[in-house]
Amino acid sequence: MVLKTKQSQNDSIAPAYRRGSKGTNCLGFSVQGPAEGDYVFFNSVLPVFCIHNKPRYMTVSKLILPAFLLVSLAGFNACTSNEVGDSKDVAQDKIYQQYSVGYTEGDEKVNVYAQFRFAGRNGTTLVLNKPSQLSFDGKPIGVDSSKASGAYYQLYEPVSGFYGKHHFVFTDINSRKFDNDFTFDNFKLVNIPAAAVSKKQALDLGFETAALQADDYIEVSTNGSDSSFTVRHDAKDGANKLSIPAKELMRQKGKELRLEAILYRKVPLQQNTAEGGTLDIRYTLRPVTIRLAE
Repeated sequence: MVLKTKQSQNDSIAPAYRRGSKGTNCLGFSVQGPAEGDYVFFNSVLPVFCIHNKPRYMTVSKLILPAFLLVSLAGFNACTSNEVGDSKDVAQDKIYQQYSVGYTEGDEKVNVYAQFRFAGRNGTTLVLNKPSQLSFDGKPIGVDSSKASGAYYQLYEPVSGFYGKHHFVFTDINSRKFDNDFTFDNFKLVNIPAAAVSKKQALDLGFETAALQADDYIEVSTNGSDSSFTVRHDAKDGANKLSIPAKELMRQKGKELRLEAILYRKVPLQQNTAEGGTLDIRYTLRPVTIRLAE
């Protein structure tokens, strides 16, 4: 991929992005401006997508990128497939299982999600053809699809009563079953300081959940801060507390700090095809506010 740029003194370089003739934002990889203007040019075989037939090119200084488009260029060359195929047409031991469970504190439902892919985590998504199927806690899940994600299996379960053990059971076309379970544990912060805390001392936040395993971790990040940071706590860190260094508190200009904690768990699959698979759990807490003192 070749990047060529020409810019005025106050312009900044952005990924190839253009606006359609009626204001429609378009992402592309072969974009250039008029000869007398500024331009960004990406030499790539990837296509340009645009709703309108005659987009006009804009100078780089006018380009505004949504946050979701600020991704590495390398990521476009290794993106996950959204193509859809049938499981009956592939070798069954080449089916990759992907399971995820997500919950945000305060929501009434837990998001249970699964995909099956051919030949690895980035492969073609698969529709399970009978007798192949997926069930969750004994309940069959029907297939759905979207242009962005391809084929997937999803349901929403009430969080009340969800804590505890659950089962994904994938049955392949040969009626072979793969039973994988996980435990959904509560997660919360404890002993959040009510009084203002000094910026000159590290801030320790306690948490309660089941013991972290080797690949599990907790991240605490700022929410709307003038000086953002993220602190990570792994299983090897031991004690059930998250420690925010004083140097991060000293960087804050405001008198309050909003923090968001997320628990990530990676559960090894107990029964797998030769291709492998993943089971991820994400538990997001509501942001908490900490008052700061000099």
